[in-house]
Amino acid sequence: MRLQSLFVFLIAFLLVPECGNAQNLVPNGNFEYKKGRRHSQRPWRFVNTVDFFVVGGKRRMPPGSEKWHLPKAKDGVAYVGLRIYSDYREFIQIKLTDKLKEGQRYYFEMWVSWSDHSNYYAKELGASLYRKKPSYTSDYYIFSNRPQIEEKNPKGIVQDSIQWVKISGTYRAKGGEQWLSVGNFSTTHFKDRLKKRRWYSLNFWHHEAYYFVDAVSLVKLDEYDFENDSILVENVADSAIVDVNENYIYSIEKDSTLIAKNLQFESGSAELLPRSYKELELILEYINENPSKKIQIIGYTDDIGTESSNLKLSENRAKTVYKYFLQMRVSKDRISYIGKGEANPIASNDEGIGRKANRRVELKLVD
Repeated sequence: MRLQSLFVFLIAFLLVPECGNAQNLVPNGNFEYKKGRRHSQRPWRFVNTVDFFVVGGKRRMPPGSEKWHLPKAKDGVAYVGLRIYSDYREFIQIKLTDKLKEGQRYYFEMWVSWSDHSNYYAKELGASLYRKKPSYTSDYYIFSNRPQIEEKNPKGIVQDSIQWVKISGTYRAKGGEQWLSVGNFSTTHFKDRLKKRRWYSLNFWHHEAYYFVDAVSLVKLDEYDFENDSILVENVADSAIVDVNENYIYSIEKDSTLIAKNLQFESGSAELLPRSYKELELILEYINENPSKKIQIIGYTDDIGTESSNLKLSENRAKTVYKYFLQMRVSKDRISYIGKGEANPIASNDEGIGRKANRRVELKLVD
């Protein structure tokens, strides 16, 4: 009997999960990575003008936030801030340290804090996990790449007496997912997307919902500490975070002009194809991170059609890109557009490949 009991004890001991912290698959999930002496949000990618806060640090506060009531960070001293309007919203995205394994269940957790400078609450906040990075400035991806983890509250998501509220959930991987996106994925209209806090507001900027986000984690479900209802995450060491700039748009600074090869339109139309938004978000990231830069958008066509119709089409295509940046809250005095029709071909118009290359949009740095 004693041998049997000892055998059962040994089996139970071997089946107990290994003690210690879980491995967080989100690099810099607590936004505490430092580049030199300065905190950095890298390798997070910001979609639109996401704010980065270092409370009590030497880093300058985002413009307009100097008088806000800022919460103490959930973990460390740094976090980010997301805006949600009726026709505009911001996301943070990051490439996981490892691809998710098919059939494996994962536990996601983040902490959010509503900012009382805004006059609206968001009814939905969540996260999505996909193999490729969705371009969420396009409604196409909002509808096609839905969040797998989402917190919904018709009265609005807001903390009570505490500073931070947890949003969490589990996900069974299809396999190969490596991009995590966080934000508001609502497909409803304005009146259903946000909940008004007060019936009046004297400040225009109060017509938004604003949330701070911190302590973002994704771990294997069997590494979650259910007894303490928390993730004891082991964040990736600073030395392991490779601060790689994946945005090749920055090469525009070398030659002052860049051909945006992946901006594509319907044939004979100024309507952008959905796959163009990945390129647009790279350009948007460059514009937002370089507030002193001004860019001219130049549209071109091939030589199919009349010269006058091509000139008009090229202008309309450049205007479509221009309007996209305006919608993303880029200041009008920083961007301009012009159409040059079939002028300045970069390839022969005698064959399809050459004509496709000539149907292009260029970006030019201007004084």
